[in-house]
Amino acid sequence: MIASIEESTGGRVDIATFHWHLFSLEADADGLVLHGREASTEEPLARIRRMRAGISIFGIWSPRILLRELEIEQPAIHLIVYPDGSTNVPHPHKPRKESGPVLDSLFELKADHVSLQQGTLNFENRQAEFDFQNRFTLLALDAHDVSALLRYIPAGGGDSETYRIETGATDIRLSRGNEKPALGSMQATLDLSRSLAMLRSLRITTGFPAPAGHRTEEHSFEISGTLHNLSRPAWQARITGDLDMRLLEPCLGYPFAPQGIARLDLESAGEGAEFRTDGSIHVDDASYIGTGVVATGIRLDAHVHADPRRLLINRVVARLRQGANLRRGRPQSVAPDQFHSRRTRTFRTE
Repeated sequence: MIASIEESTGGRVDIATFHWHLFSLEADADGLVLHGREASTEEPLARIRRMRAGISIFGIWSPRILLRELEIEQPAIHLIVYPDGSTNVPHPHKPRKESGPVLDSLFELKADHVSLQQGTLNFENRQAEFDFQNRFTLLALDAHDVSALLRYIPAGGGDSETYRIETGATDIRLSRGNEKPALGSMQATLDLSRSLAMLRSLRITTGFPAPAGHRTEEHSFEISGTLHNLSRPAWQARITGDLDMRLLEPCLGYPFAPQGIARLDLESAGEGAEFRTDGSIHVDDASYIGTGVVATGIRLDAHVHADPRRLLINRVVARLRQGANLRRGRPQSVAPDQFHSRRTRTFRTE
């Protein structure tokens, strides 16, 4: 078994114990470790505390073996992206020729039940090109209590065969460099057929630690959509809900908007290299802190359009804490004498 896994993955494998239960057609393995290209002093690519698999055998003369059940306890994945773009994922010594699309192989598996419990994901990006400032930063992602449930739903009633995938994670910590981690949780439901992927719901909730004596506020946004024709993807998606802007720095490396809640209502669609995104954004209690600019307590409303050729943000109205307004009207040239400085004022800009 170790030799077979090593041949198919290209990595070095350790298995602490293995037990085969013939009458129930079940197998148990403890202490499964897959070593990749990481240094010997680092955590391995994958570690599984316990794995249990059950199979079904159909037919006598030409038996078909199907995966009935797969349970994985406390899986730990340690993925590293090195500065040259390579990873610690090994490659098979003798790559197999693909006999067909990977998705077809998944459906041929016809797994009834797949579950992952109490998983941990550790992602290290040591590549210098990740964030918008083009500098070396270390991105760290830790997710605990990761769970996944996969069900095979046979074809019937005019519907094609489908995999229903339900997954979630709590205590997700995402940080970049030495900054404080962003905290949150995730739940998702995905239906996958041979030609269609439907994201019924991807809900991301953030809850940063609150000062002593204050209750932690949680904010959630949700993504749903469909992906047609997997060979030439065409997709539609909608994003709604509240985005805590403290996620911008750990996710995008953008440190200039360290607070605020953005209420999103965006629709997006695309096919091939073409896409479009349209919708509205409302931001409460936002900040912009950059070179020579410190603005806090901003309320902002705007309409957003994006496609491969342009990013257009128009109908912008920003209200400052002191009562000032910042508005963007129709595109026009603005002379300096059009600006006037009063406690309540309006700016029109390109």
